[in-house]
Amino acid sequence: SLNQWALDFEGNAQRILQSIKEAKAGGASLRICPELEITGYGCLDHFLESDTDLHSWESLVMILETQYGM
Repeated sequence: SLNQWALDFEGNAQRILQSIKEAKAGGASLRICPELEITGYGCLDHFLESDTDLHSWESLVMILETQYGM
């Protein structure tokens, strides 16, 4: 399990990338992640702010680019 922090988009993304690396090294072909893995739990009203949405998408793009060389 990852220690994800609310609104720590960069840190959460780095921990996600590390866990993907570890899963691949262990021979996994599929990695299951929990809901709100990018944003972290406890964002409360921040989910209503447009920058939370923007940072979430930016983090997802960065994860995909890093993993798939896009």
